[in-house]
Amino acid sequence: MMNAIRAVAFSCAVAMPAAAEVRPAEVEELFALLGQDQIVEVMRQESFAYGENIAEMFFGAGDAAWDAQLEAIYRADWMREQLISGFARELDGEDIGAITAYFETDPGARIVELEVAARTAMLDDAVSDAAKASGAEALADPSAKMRLIQEFVHVNDLIEMNVVGGMNGNYAFFMGLLDNGAFEGQTTADTLLSDVANQEAEIRASTTEWIYGFLNLAYSPLSEADLENYIAFSRTEAGRALNKALFVAYDDLFNALNRAVGAAAAVRMKQSEL
Repeated sequence: MMNAIRAVAFSCAVAMPAAAEVRPAEVEELFALLGQDQIVEVMRQESFAYGENIAEMFFGAGDAAWDAQLEAIYRADWMREQLISGFARELDGEDIGAITAYFETDPGARIVELEVAARTAMLDDAVSDAAKASGAEALADPSAKMRLIQEFVHVNDLIEMNVVGGMNGNYAFFMGLLDNGAFEGQTTADTLLSDVANQEAEIRASTTEWIYGFLNLAYSPLSEADLENYIAFSRTEAGRALNKALFVAYDDLFNALNRAVGAAAAVRMKQSEL
């Protein structure tokens, strides 16, 4: 369901001094430097497409009322607030100033621009399909640059963390259905958990395809030296902290959104039965 379209974490870092208190202004600045306002808007558009798919799967088709429900759920201001709150909580005690310094200059600033541009371009299904096909082809016979992208994915555990996040998001959606009477007592939370676990192979395959397609598209203008620099940042303590903070914040957000969509879908399913 919502697999493979969550944040690809910007895993960059620096060696840290002693823990420092995180201030709201620092988090806001980092949020902006990471292009997160643009990413939130991209994810809203992806989420509306997801919501329309849910309508087709569970109660026939969407309509103006369903669109209004999706608008109420996918509010950019609320999504942004939740992410910034999550960043602040997870980065408390980390050296945000040093991380910010990296993204204020190249290659960090340019990498964010490329990632945002690629993510936006992939809203077009034709671009997305072409990127995934190109990424799969590059993986089959990896160049030196693709091997660096593979290393970047490995260092930041992008596949595993996105798979886990995707499965958690799917479970949250089904729990939204269950808690709001969609299944009329015909299933349980344990059964739904088992169903989601059975989706792992499919989620892993689509996640892998999407991540390599996205990164291959985004990083094609970068030099190997830029990628090596980015990987070096990712290996440090601050880079790991930032990577974790991004995944935790986005997973919390998507779990809440998916549960809300499940709840809304349950209401519509019951209405359609009347």
